[in-house]
Amino acid sequence: MRAKSWRELFLYKKEALRLKRNSVLVVFMGLSFTIGKASADQSEYLRVHLRTLKSKELKNIELVGRNLRFQGQVEAFRPVSLRGHLQLAQIERETSFWKVLNWRSGQLVHELVPANILAVQGEGLHLNEQPVPERLLFFSRTVDKEIEAVAVLHIEDYLRGVLASEMPASWPLEALKAQAVASRSYALYQRNLRKRRRYHLESSVMDQVFNFERARKIPVHWREKIRRAVNETRGEILVDKSGEVLPAYFHADSGGHTEEAHNVWRNNVFLGAVRDIASRGPHSHWRRDFSAKELVKKLRIPRCELKDLQVESRHLSGRAQNMKVICQNKNYFVQAQTFRRQLGFFRLKSTWFDVEKVKRKGNVYFSFHGRGFGHGVGMSQWGARKMAQEKRDYRRILHHYYPRAELSGMKKRFSMSSVTQIENLSGASL
Repeated sequence: MRAKSWRELFLYKKEALRLKRNSVLVVFMGLSFTIGKASADQSEYLRVHLRTLKSKELKNIELVGRNLRFQGQVEAFRPVSLRGHLQLAQIERETSFWKVLNWRSGQLVHELVPANILAVQGEGLHLNEQPVPERLLFFSRTVDKEIEAVAVLHIEDYLRGVLASEMPASWPLEALKAQAVASRSYALYQRNLRKRRRYHLESSVMDQVFNFERARKIPVHWREKIRRAVNETRGEILVDKSGEVLPAYFHADSGGHTEEAHNVWRNNVFLGAVRDIASRGPHSHWRRDFSAKELVKKLRIPRCELKDLQVESRHLSGRAQNMKVICQNKNYFVQAQTFRRQLGFFRLKSTWFDVEKVKRKGNVYFSFHGRGFGHGVGMSQWGARKMAQEKRDYRRILHHYYPRAELSGMKKRFSMSSVTQIENLSGASL
């Protein structure tokens, strides 16, 4: 970002004052971190990747909040002692320490001992003018010099943000409760799988959508309904026969039959595939056309004059398994999941489709006639909605979509610490 004018600084100070007394605007200058080893178990907390700050944004990374506190990787957590009524501060990374300066006078306010990871805690936090959760970690990626902003969230707080983003709060309560159990199970599975990584979950469709700003802006009565769905299923997860938590995948619309996880991702997860007459949403049937030129470009096949496109093989559910791309001098075989990803998850809604070649005004097109929306594994959200409307409770919904799973209490399988403070988030515990 460019340097701010005094007028802009004044407006930021006014915003800080609005966020209550002793607010602080923090600007991180050229941060450089490394990560330590993972060791401490924080069973009730998740690390969720909010965003990656690109190189153009690193000159000034702005954080506004009340009662801001900082922690270095090797320093016991404690509040930074800001002298007087400092409203605007700047943090700089020196060779061996961080320092907090008075923005206007440049006077040193506080020094932090060597820190390779920076933890921040406060109230009403805004990162580059976007609201973010109260606990953050900043990591650098040394190869491309980008910084990852990661939120530290209690699992139940995280779920409230996920439900607000993944399922309309106007839907029946039992559907929301089924979503809460599925999302909790998925999150804990990924936390165990990625416990040595900087974060456990993406906040996008690559894992589960977590939109903090959206969760704060929905009407109060919808927030209360989401809170009920989370609280009334608190600690409940889906486990296998041995009691291990399962990744309870879900999707928008199965199109009439769900799919095995193993068929989609070639993993060792078997949740069960079922006939799904309840899943009759707006995406149950769809059509999408692509020109031959667009397909070649999306598939990144060099020097290909596309002659035809065929479904080479299918899974038992009817979904495509492999695609055959016929060029003028060579045939290419592409896994259907890869094929869908290359064309775009929202453009090719699922891998359950038929394809036909058509000509229009001298141009060649391929028309996809498909069913469902998403990978098809686990719970269909539109199906859960329909079952809830038919007075099935969340347990019946979960049993239908995860026939090989059992509903269990989280405390039976996880050591749940009653209090886990950000003070424990040193480099050794990451």
